[in-house]
Amino acid sequence: MKKQKNRILLKTSLVVFICLLANSLLFLGLYILDYEFGIFKIVTESPILSLIILYLISLILGWILSYFVGKRISKPFRDIKNAISEISCGNFDINIDKTKNKDINEIIEQFNNMAQELKANETLKSDFISNVSHEFKTPLAVISSYTKALQKNNLSQEMQNNYLCVIENNVQKLSGMSEKILSLSKLENQQVALTKEHYSLDEQIRQCIVSMQPEWQKKQIEFDLDLQEISFFGSKQLMEQVWQNLIQNAIKFSNSNSTITISLQKTEKHIIVNITDTGIGMSEETCKHAFDKFFQGDTSHSQSGNGLGLALVKQILTLHDSTISVTSELNHGSTFTIVL
Repeated sequence: MKKQKNRILLKTSLVVFICLLANSLLFLGLYILDYEFGIFKIVTESPILSLIILYLISLILGWILSYFVGKRISKPFRDIKNAISEISCGNFDINIDKTKNKDINEIIEQFNNMAQELKANETLKSDFISNVSHEFKTPLAVISSYTKALQKNNLSQEMQNNYLCVIENNVQKLSGMSEKILSLSKLENQQVALTKEHYSLDEQIRQCIVSMQPEWQKKQIEFDLDLQEISFFGSKQLMEQVWQNLIQNAIKFSNSNSTITISLQKTEKHIIVNITDTGIGMSEETCKHAFDKFFQGDTSHSQSGNGLGLALVKQILTLHDSTISVTSELNHGSTFTIVL
């Protein structure tokens, strides 16, 4: 960027120098023409006055030349200035046309990319607000309707118990969602103290699978495990949330009578974990936003969840200087790769 800035400055300085040189040559040319051919007939009569008049003429002509040259040079920067004004007003649908100047084109390309990213973020922001509204509104509506139903006097004890159970489930859903939002906010603002320790990573993954036994047994899902014995130095409590979220997702989106494959391998520099299911998979667009807060590829909300789990996972791994990525294909399953 510094080299690019220096090149633009050098070229601008060169143009200014050429304009000054042209102005000087213009003045000299006018003087010679008047002296040799007597065009203005003032050089021989009044040399000092002629110098002043010729200088003013060359100055005016030079200014006109500089104006058009400067206008041409400054056009891309005016376009960028106008585009910035549009973006500040909330219009992110901006694209600046490129010029013949390679260095300025690099700036324009970077600006256009920034505008596209801001537009995408604005879309995600709108989706975020919409999804938050939906995720909170639905359980609140259920609680409200069942609370009104409980006020009726003709309900049997069994129906009352069922209604209370539904209300309790939705209260727990709201509570869990609030806790996740709070946890994510604390992690993003680094308000969580990372207490790191050495512990068995393979055993932690096994324990997470065992804790979800009712869920995967209900769908008759099997696990294919290839776990090396690996000791990891990190926050045991936070990393447990990583495996719980990823394995729970794999179970939730897997078909019945399918297999989830989990491998844990150690390389020279990294620990690599792959979690693969053969479930419904994701589209390419969904993969791009899989780790965004409240983003759900299933816009119909037919699957339970609030789109916070993967965002939480990514933030925890970021705090551990680690990464997560996903490859997926619709109706052919997904693979999450964690590099610790």
